[in-house]
Amino acid sequence: MGEALDIDPNIVRLVWAAFTIVTGFILGIVLYIIAALLIPEQEKDEDVIEAEYQVRE
Repeated sequence: MGEALDIDPNIVRLVWAAFTIVTGFILGIVLYIIAALLIPEQEKDEDVIEAEYQVRE
């Protein structure tokens, strides 16, 4: 979701965690499940995955 909005994913996680705690957990968890069902999973090429894990010399 952070990549789609061009925001650092860690910031999205922190905001989501704070939102969940402030709203008493139920609303945050329900919205998380809905988002998991609605937001499509990002597909990656095999080449991209290999390139991400190569050791730089």
